[in-house]
Amino acid sequence: DFNSFIPYKNKSSIFKWENDLKDNVALWRRILLCLSGVAAFINVLYVVLVIRGKFSSYFWGVIGAIIYGAFSFAYGYVGDAQLYALFFLPMQFIGIYMWSKELDNQSTTRVKSLKWSGWIVVILLSIGLGVVFFYEIPAFAKLLTSQYFFESSLLPHILDASTNAISVVAQFLLILCYWEQYILWLITNIMAIIMYSGLIRTDLDINLLVVWIMLSINSIVGLYTWFNRRRNLDGTARV
Repeated sequence: DFNSFIPYKNKSSIFKWENDLKDNVALWRRILLCLSGVAAFINVLYVVLVIRGKFSSYFWGVIGAIIYGAFSFAYGYVGDAQLYALFFLPMQFIGIYMWSKELDNQSTTRVKSLKWSGWIVVILLSIGLGVVFFYEIPAFAKLLTSQYFFESSLLPHILDASTNAISVVAQFLLILCYWEQYILWLITNIMAIIMYSGLIRTDLDINLLVVWIMLSINSIVGLYTWFNRRRNLDGTARV
């Protein structure tokens, strides 16, 4: 638990299990916490395989979405909970079907590039979903936990809705094999870093901050890799 290094957090141990035990967190939630570590490893593996364009990534994506979705529900991370359990999970199966039609002879997906008309759709869809999530996430949070963390904070509320909206659009670009997905993933990760950095009247959460920084690095690597793969395909086509 990296938050143990923050004086005002009053955490007695660097192990979150012990801190949750002290805070009387239910056993089943603490078990899911342990499994979330497994989910973190699986999701990193999933991201690496997606960067490499490997069809096998979806096998790990299904497992990671189930475990992390359950953990998010247990610990009240409502936005992540519905995103992973209710959206990312079924999208893995759609991705399996879509990528199966785009594989080369090395079981690696081909890479596409958006046209300007595609970017217009991406922007409009992101804005529209952002408006929907602005009202839906608080309602869903209150239904599950009777509270919403960012109820009285407008900017974190907007960022919370925006990260979910852009993540949904990015996932569609992923299953459709567009390299521009990584631009959206990077934007989402930067927004999340701002949310959990303590800079906008939200609590500093080093645990989540470390996760999102790592995902940002992965997004940069993915952007570089997929962009170059697309450029190489264009060069081959011209030859």
